[in-house]
Amino acid sequence: MILHISDCFAPRTGGIEIQVAALAAAQHRAGQAAEVVTATPAGPGPEMASWPYPVHRISARLPGQLPVHPRAGQAIDRLLTTRHPRVVHVHLGAASPFAWAALACARRRGIPAVATVHSMWDPVVRALYRILSRTGHGPTAPVAVTTVSRQAARLIRQALPDVTPRVIPNGIDAAWWRSPGAVAERQDGRGGSTVSPFAFHTRFAL
Repeated sequence: MILHISDCFAPRTGGIEIQVAALAAAQHRAGQAAEVVTATPAGPGPEMASWPYPVHRISARLPGQLPVHPRAGQAIDRLLTTRHPRVVHVHLGAASPFAWAALACARRRGIPAVATVHSMWDPVVRALYRILSRTGHGPTAPVAVTTVSRQAARLIRQALPDVTPRVIPNGIDAAWWRSPGAVAERQDGRGGSTVSPFAFHTRFAL
């Protein structure tokens, strides 16, 4: 089972939230067991019918429903004990204390992990991650690191020279957006081929 861990998830709406939801859905459609763990509280109304995969919310009552949990490590450890994931895929932004806690838990338990950096690290963030790496909680842990662009990879290497991120761009499955005529043209061999980045992530995470 693939366990995606992200500080932010729906009902919040943003780049990471959309990418995590779409990736887990693509893996589910491919017949893989995928689940999401987040520190984001649920919104009003029923939720279970909204997702084709389980969503575990480890949230605390904080002002503004902030996706922060004061005892994230303990709660994630308990979840890992019950769910037994084959791989943990953490999704990181500029500041992701919940995802970093999950990465530390997976590392301690010897669970294979992928860390995807979805954002551009500014000078302050790069300095912070240099400090984190010296404590043993940064991405120098035995983990496969990916990011979304060559520029983002360059900034990560500035902060952590020992890390070589693999670039897997965010994107869409272009075939899904084509008109039926364009799809037929491509099937006749006169159009270009497309590969879903979500399908690539599905294979890479195994």
